[in-house]
Amino acid sequence: MIAGRALGAVAALRRPPSHPQEGTASEEGTKADTRLIKGAFEVATKAIRSLRTKANQLNVKESAFLGTYLELLEDMRFRERALELAQKGQGVAPSLAQVAREVTRTAISFTRDPFLEERAKDIEDLCDALTMLALNDRRTALPTKSILLGDALTVFDLLVSAKAQPVGIILSDRAAGPRTQALLRLLDVPSVIDVVGVFRWASDGDLALLDGDHGLLIINPTKSEIASLREARRTNDGSTK
Repeated sequence: MIAGRALGAVAALRRPPSHPQEGTASEEGTKADTRLIKGAFEVATKAIRSLRTKANQLNVKESAFLGTYLELLEDMRFRERALELAQKGQGVAPSLAQVAREVTRTAISFTRDPFLEERAKDIEDLCDALTMLALNDRRTALPTKSILLGDALTVFDLLVSAKAQPVGIILSDRAAGPRTQALLRLLDVPSVIDVVGVFRWASDGDLALLDGDHGLLIINPTKSEIASLREARRTNDGSTK
């Protein structure tokens, strides 16, 4: 999908854990939680605005969904509901998770409208991202300069996973949808998709050579293959190092 070659350790894409680590409830803790949520909203809003600008500059098609995320972040009812729950002492992650559940129930209880169902998924994805931006849970931290592996990309990865500065992306044969190419272009690293059975023979920590120019993925490459990649980089950079 995205040309270029990369070498790095494989790291599976992460999502927030089912039971995030948070402190015990207290008045001071509640104030801290509301500050964390407000800060996460501000960081996410700034990031989405920057991504929209980048998408326009690159003329990335199918990037209208970024506008949906920005609308959600600027929706004061959404923000105030999350803060209301946090002020009751529920904690950052439970508050944002409850907001997502409430929206999902509303979307599916009255109608099976595809637009509302898609919007509910966007809110769930956004709440996950806000949780990670607020808490920075080390259990889901990605190693830097790795090659990310997963079934799909979402805006969560633009906001959270991208902070680890991945050098490449591998997506399985389950990757689908019009957003995939747009997300990959915005992440702008060598990428290969539709890799059948990749989870059967690639694991966290495996060294991988990703060739986006030819649609190739080599797990545990040989020394000669690694040397060939480095030589190609030196040639492209005009370096003699």
